[in-house]
Amino acid sequence: KDLEGGIKGTDEAINNESTKVKSKTWFYRGELYTLVFLDTVLNKKYGNACFEAVNAFYHLMEMDDKKFKDWDDVTKYLEGLGGSCFNTGVEQYQARNYAQAYQYFIAIKKIDSVVEFRKKTPKIDLATALKNAALMAESSGNMKDALGAYRDWLAVSQVTFARIGPPPAKNSKDSLELVMIAQ
Repeated sequence: KDLEGGIKGTDEAINNESTKVKSKTWFYRGELYTLVFLDTVLNKKYGNACFEAVNAFYHLMEMDDKKFKDWDDVTKYLEGLGGSCFNTGVEQYQARNYAQAYQYFIAIKKIDSVVEFRKKTPKIDLATALKNAALMAESSGNMKDALGAYRDWLAVSQVTFARIGPPPAKNSKDSLELVMIAQ
């Protein structure tokens, strides 16, 4: 109940003109939604808790408030979120919920951005998370997000791309875009 009351309070705070500009508002929102995501009972009620937490911490980073002092706590929460996002992505993949698995894997990109913003080393390998995100988006039939995740994966990985087989059909837009990624 306390966490749910806190969630209600942060929902109101991010819609209030005087509190939505405060870094503590976004910190508490990220903190509360992290705790909800990690709570096995409340997680079922607040299915987007992981993404709300990640987005709150990402918004906090974008604010770049020089007076904000709780970055070590943010990093601690993000480390827990990163591992839980990755594991939940794997669980969703195993359940064949590919679109949902994509959401968990791609969330790690924002987590990584915030951790690196603070000059810390992320605990989850971003290249692996992005590759998984790309595969999940492709498996769910979402080629737009798959192509974006493949681009991101290639940008951060040490993999060289080599195509094996015949060239793509000239009229295949998705195939042509995949070739453009490799160039």
